[in-house]
Amino acid sequence: MAHSNMFPTSLKKKIDVNYKNEVCEAFELARKHGLPAKIIEVKREGPIHEATFTFEITVGDFTAQAQGPSITIAKNRSAEKILPVLLSLPLPSEEEQYNY
Repeated sequence: MAHSNMFPTSLKKKIDVNYKNEVCEAFELARKHGLPAKIIEVKREGPIHEATFTFEITVGDFTAQAQGPSITIAKNRSAEKILPVLLSLPLPSEEEQYNY
């Protein structure tokens, strides 16, 4: 069986069954912290074949916004911006996680 380090990064993400995209990871961290999370389309510009999408992700009091040439890329970019903030928050204890 081939090792995943033999493939480019984009292909590794598809091969690795444990890989989570940035949006999934942000929502999972929000759940662990007991924070509400939502992602919304803020703006869609340009002709349909060259559109630019802007999405905003909000987790608790934290918000990030990003643009991209597709809905998926714009969502992932906005989540990428908020992930460092979420990862820096201390995780609540196991008891606190289930008492919200």
